[in-house]
Amino acid sequence: MFISLNWLKDFVEIPSSMTSEELGLRLTMHTVEIDGVEKQGKNLSGVVVGEILKIKNHLNADKLSIAQVDVGEKKPRQIIFGQMVDVNVGFKIPMALAPTILPSGVKIIKTKLRGEISEGMFCLDQELGLLKEGVSIRFFNRSIKNGTPIIKALGLKDMIFEVDNKSITNRPDLWGHYGIAREISAFLKVKLKEQNINLKNLKKYTGKKISVEIKNLELCQRYMAIEMSGIKIELSPEWMQKRLIAVGMKPINNIVDITNYVMLELGQPMHAFDLQKLDKKITVRFAEDKEKVLLLDGKDVELPPLRSLSAIVSQSTEADTPQT
Repeated sequence: MFISLNWLKDFVEIPSSMTSEELGLRLTMHTVEIDGVEKQGKNLSGVVVGEILKIKNHLNADKLSIAQVDVGEKKPRQIIFGQMVDVNVGFKIPMALAPTILPSGVKIIKTKLRGEISEGMFCLDQELGLLKEGVSIRFFNRSIKNGTPIIKALGLKDMIFEVDNKSITNRPDLWGHYGIAREISAFLKVKLKEQNINLKNLKKYTGKKISVEIKNLELCQRYMAIEMSGIKIELSPEWMQKRLIAVGMKPINNIVDITNYVMLELGQPMHAFDLQKLDKKITVRFAEDKEKVLLLDGKDVELPPLRSLSAIVSQSTEADTPQT
């Protein structure tokens, strides 16, 4: 689990004299084990916003293309790239300027590929260390000046704590930023700020309630659902996207993002469904044999054939047991 220092500061005042490393040590000694503390945007000084001016096919490689990219220098840089993601003329995307070293340790150098010079590399979110999984790239709007350091363009001014999940397995109150902030307020002896939740604009719902059926009370004793309408699906505010990225989550849209945001802040798992596909009913049950679900990243995942709490515990124990 990743915790953002800036997010924590919403709820607890941390002394300016205390370094992030010191706070991480105090958390380890008092509450949870901190595996690492890392500055957001570390090793990204050589990555800037670049605008694609031209694209043409590479004559000596069917799967490669050549782009001319404005990176705020006197003349454009030439980039050789593949097609992991779709990019077009006019797009502004992160670009590593050769020579530089990315967070992953990959060295970007000026090189010749099939007879053409490449002076850098277009960077995926995963290559920048912003996201851990998947394949995605960040696009910038026209207001961002070409050559702007990626650290500035994305507002990467945070410190990230990596929490050892095993140390909070039996502490669900620590599965979010507010719970961690509560612990910090206790051992630093500073006031915990109240959450600012505004419910004034909510209107009483007069429609039918969603039916919830729980088929296994051993594993799920309570499941709550509420129906909401009049919602427009669009991009989340930039500040929310930045917070999600800081802790390794990929922003998708305002509906998905707010459920993740609440989970990361309060430790309360949430999910949003399309009511037209629910038929007014949610059923909580074990997966059927070889049953698959389609994830938001487009992947089909086969669910494990578990049938009891003891089976789940047994599988978890086996995963943690060293193999000889």
